[in-house]
Amino acid sequence: MTRTSLFSLVLLMVLGGNMVAEEPARLSITANLENCVVWLDGQSVGTTPIEDLLVAPGEHRLELLPPQSGAWDIQSKRYDLTLSAGQPRVIHALFSQPVFLNSNPFGARVYVDTAFIGTTPLHLSFEKYRGKEVELLKLGYKTHRFILNNPTPLDIDLEEDPASLSAGNLPSSGMLGGIATSHRKAKFGLLLLSVSTQWLGFYFQNEADRNFDLYQSAAEPAQAARYWDNTRKNDRFTTISLSVSYTALAGLIYYIIWK
Repeated sequence: MTRTSLFSLVLLMVLGGNMVAEEPARLSITANLENCVVWLDGQSVGTTPIEDLLVAPGEHRLELLPPQSGAWDIQSKRYDLTLSAGQPRVIHALFSQPVFLNSNPFGARVYVDTAFIGTTPLHLSFEKYRGKEVELLKLGYKTHRFILNNPTPLDIDLEEDPASLSAGNLPSSGMLGGIATSHRKAKFGLLLLSVSTQWLGFYFQNEADRNFDLYQSAAEPAQAARYWDNTRKNDRFTTISLSVSYTALAGLIYYIIWK
């Protein structure tokens, strides 16, 4: 074999090896929700489901955004992928819908496996608390316990238990002629806080809806990302505002009844 032939053979092997190494991987992306927006390495590549997307081998960052905010867990799903040449890869994302939990009367303290979560009404992550014991406690009512096995909304009627109220905890006789006049400043402050934060919650929710509409119609990836970030930010502010409002309202009711 001549030197020229040997060189050609080596060159052919090298080029052939590079061609094999550059063969794209095939990436399929699904989710338990349709029309999740899919971003790959910072670029929008469509919505779920996506089948046999040709991707260069190597390291990649995959992100899925749910198609709506509010009821669904708005946090995106992120994956760091290592794709091999010519190899298929399937990614399936699971988004959870939080469970709405309320009690009648509201303001019951909610514990999951003895850990305090908040007061009713609230949302529980079904994905996080599935199969765990949930406990509702409220003064003057029997403790209610159940296992969270279903993501459907819950509105629980608490059973009265007068025996749990001591004489010192019973409503005072001043309630008979109307609302007790003690602690006026505290009551007024709680009322003002509840109303103002309720209004803020509605405002932030409207802003979240507006940014989500802009996100759905955005043509540029940078604009879509900005509108999506604004949607998530305003959703968080909505949750915080309403939580403060409900807490202040529960405090106001406590002062009216027991103080």
